[in-house]
Order: sequence, then structure tokens, then C-alpha cells
Amino acid sequence: MQKEKISEIPFKYHVLVCTCSSCSKKGAENVLLSLRRKVEAEGLMGKVHVSRAGCVLRGQCRKHGPFIIIYPQNVWYHRVTANDVDSIVEQHLKNNQIVSRLLFFTPRET
Repeated sequence: MQKEKISEIPFKYHVLVCTCSSCSKKGAENVLLSLRRKVEAEGLMGKVHVSRAGCVLRGQCRKHGPFIIIYPQNVWYHRVTANDVDSIVEQHLKNNQIVSRLLFFTPRET
């Protein structure tokens, strides 16, 4: 049986929230819930897909978590709290601007 292919991804951003045990101990579940609520409240459900992820950077979550990764740009935010969600949604997801105070990694432009 041939699988159906789609011509494009149906959302602009895919946001992964690390909810491994280390990140969860630092409030990742609250970050995930806050992010989902904010995305819905801002009417971004068709543009932003929020997913729970397992450990995203082995050995670093204790020190730098909770992590949020935003694709397709491959932007990594660290030490994110529920209080940071508004900034991430307003700056990054709505205005495509990096939240520099939370930035952990972003690829260099070539």
C-alpha cells in the first residue's frame, strides 16, 4: 500500500518542548501547557504545532533545561519558564524575532 504524501507542512512552526525528567523537574510541563494555551488564545493553531519531546540534548537538560526548539529555523531556547512563553509567542512565533535572552543555539547563516 502506497502512503499518501503531502505537498507541504500544514503549519509554519513546529515547537518542541523537552519534557524529560530533568526538564520536568524544572517546570517543563507548565511551559508546555502555557505555550499550548497561548498559541490557542492568539489564534495561531493553524500556524504553530506544539509537541512534547523526550530528552533533546542528552546530558545538558539538568544544567540548561527546560529547552524549547523551534523548527524550521532550528532555534533552541534554554532555561525556559512559563513566564517566558508570552515573549516566545509574541517575538518569535508572531514576529519572527529571536528572544535573545533565552537563546541557546541557532545555526549560522551561510
